Amino acid sequence: MAQNVYKCGATYSQIPCEGTSALNMADRRSKEQQLQSRTAVKQDAQTAAAMEKARLKDEAKARVSSPVVQKTVRSKETVAEKKQNSVPTTTILSAGASNKGSRAKSKEPEFFTATAITDKKKNKGEN
Repeated sequence: MAQNVYKCGATYSQIPCEGTSALNMADRRSKEQQLQSRTAVKQDAQTAAAMEKARLKDEAKARVSSPVVQKTVRSKETVAEKKQNSVPTTTILSAGASNKGSRAKSKEPEFFTATAITDKKKNKGEN
């Protein structure tokens, strides 16, 4: 159900001001004009959907044909080398992450601590 609208000076409100009455907000267009408007809105929506579909299709084509994104075929040797040189995921921990629930217990500290290594020979010679 529609609510009443009141004009209070230069603003509109749902709460009446002194000396105002509810405005007539009924649609003054004829049935034919309302139908034309709905038809135009539907047609615009269909056109927009078709344009989006075409854009997505063009973007997919561009991704496939782009030399940067093209999938490369790897030999079994390359994959084996990559696995051999990779760091095991069990050694990579985010700061503050706990190992609870994991099978292998790590002896690494839970948090990262930075330390500085100084050259003792240089420090003694500088004094």
